[in-house]
Amino acid sequence: MIRTPGGDGQQLSATHGAAVLEALAGTGLPLRARQRAVKGLPGSGTPDELMDAAGISASRIAVAARGLLKRLKEGRKRLKEGHSR
Repeated sequence: MIRTPGGDGQQLSATHGAAVLEALAGTGLPLRARQRAVKGLPGSGTPDELMDAAGISASRIAVAARGLLKRLKEGRKRLKEGHSR
């Protein structure tokens, strides 16, 4: 995601993520996605510090992915419990 000027302030626009989702859309695989966006950066820092502050470091993306998987599993469990009643 990159930040681009919008008519009434700032607007987030997708780049790489949209391309990946478009490529996967035709596979027939069930997909669930969550977008990550850089919403601001500190004035200075190492590249690793800046990526972490922006929420796009490998560890921050891994945390977000694990959270998404956890919610997906919980949702499937709720669905299964609802069908067994």
